Amino acid sequence: MKNSATALIGLVGSLLMPTVVDRSTRLWVWPVVFGLLSTVGYLGLYLWPAEGRWLWVLLLGLGGMAFATAISLIPARSVDPEITARLSGFVQPVGYILAGIGPLGVGMLYSASGGWTSTLLLLMASGIGMSVAGAFAARNITVDEQL
Repeated sequence: MKNSATALIGLVGSLLMPTVVDRSTRLWVWPVVFGLLSTVGYLGLYLWPAEGRWLWVLLLGLGGMAFATAISLIPARSVDPEITARLSGFVQPVGYILAGIGPLGVGMLYSASGGWTSTLLLLMASGIGMSVAGAFAARNITVDEQL
C-alpha cells in the first residue's frame, strides 16, 4: 500500500511538473526542494521508521517528482531543437544507466553491511547530491549560450 502511494504521488508529479517548469521563474527551487524532501524522508526512515511511515511515504513520493522535473528541464534549458535533441541524447542514457545500477548497488550495500544504516545514509547523501546537481542544472541560462 505504501509503495503504491509513493508511485501515485510520482504519477501526479509527472503530469504536473512539466507545466510548473514551463511557468516557473525560479526553476532552481524545485530540484532543491525535491532533493531535500527525499533526504528528510530517508532520514525519517533511519530515525523513526515505524512511527512516521506515512509521512516518509509522502516525503519520498514528493521527492520522486524530481524525475519529471529533470526531464522537463531538458527543453526548458535549450532553445534550438537540434541542441535539445543532443542534450537529451546525452543526459537521458547516463541517467537511465545510473537508475539501473542504483537498486543493484543499494542491494549490494545492504547485503554487505547486513543492515539498512549505510544504505539509508547513502540515500540521504544522494538526496543532497540531487539538490546540488538540480540547482546547477536549473540555473537561468541555456545550453545554447554555453556552446
